[in-house]
Amino acid sequence: MCAQIRMRYVVPHTKRGRVYWYWQRKGFPLTKLSDDEGERYLKQLELNAAADGAARQRVKPSVAPDLVWGVIRSYEETERYKRLAPGTKKYYDRFLRDIGRTFGDLPITQVTRQVAIRFVESYEAKSAQQNAGKVLYNLFDEAWYRGLIEGNPASKLRRPADRPRDAMWSEEDADRYAAAATGSLRTFFMLCRYTAQRPGDCLQMTWRQYNGTTIKLRQTKTKTLLEVPCHRALRDYLDGLERVAVQIVPHKGHEIRDGQLALRRQLNLEHLQMRDLRRTAMVNMAEAGARLVEIAAVSGHTIERTRRILETYIPRTKTMAVAAIAKWEENEKSRKKS
Repeated sequence: MCAQIRMRYVVPHTKRGRVYWYWQRKGFPLTKLSDDEGERYLKQLELNAAADGAARQRVKPSVAPDLVWGVIRSYEETERYKRLAPGTKKYYDRFLRDIGRTFGDLPITQVTRQVAIRFVESYEAKSAQQNAGKVLYNLFDEAWYRGLIEGNPASKLRRPADRPRDAMWSEEDADRYAAAATGSLRTFFMLCRYTAQRPGDCLQMTWRQYNGTTIKLRQTKTKTLLEVPCHRALRDYLDGLERVAVQIVPHKGHEIRDGQLALRRQLNLEHLQMRDLRRTAMVNMAEAGARLVEIAAVSGHTIERTRRILETYIPRTKTMAVAAIAKWEENEKSRKKS
């Protein structure tokens, strides 16, 4: 057997049964490499040499606090930035780097509203424009707090809003997916379906959080502490599993991501996503007659937030409409009898 050539920061990614190779090093762009091992080896040598040189020069010199770079460093020291969820911090770091590369050596006062608008609109994707605007707003807010500027040039930017997702899993589709899924994929699906939590939080759940009747967790995004009662179907499923790892879903992130995507394609369910199960669970609770405060206790939203997003997060359904008319009719009968 030939010895495998050691390549620093080279990782494989499997997609639709095929292996692709990438150079993946923190702080540097993800770079696709050749399928040819020899070419791949030479390219990673070149990339690592450049990255090692950059790392040696990465000691940050002192920067005037009124320059954009200075404001970026000040913002990165705030508790607001440090408390960001890992996924949120990842995209914040991306746009902070872009802002630094574009304006870093300029005084913050020279980044006018017109400049901010052009920067946001330089991104083609709507989601990138939204995120760039958010990061720029928070950066200017830090500068305003420090007394470096009088207002926030990124306030009320017209960032394009994507239409909120309203897709829901029908009971038939959910049962079909659960029947086809096996192993970690099925466990992940069951947690998403019956806890009304974000997929990322479901992946992080451990057996220590499950006591046989409830699952305790602190939501990654909001830091909300919850104790979610387990639906009977989830409880029966978990009790039948062998506890082979600390996490309830033994996984590598990309395996779960690629596996569930492939299965949804196989079942012709590409229009649905795992995050839609959170919305579906809330609608199911609403259809069963759960009050707003009860749904919020499971999902982790505040009562006020739940009320504000009700129109988009819990779309009206035929079942709810039928129940409303039935209650109306029953109330009329009661009044006539009295």
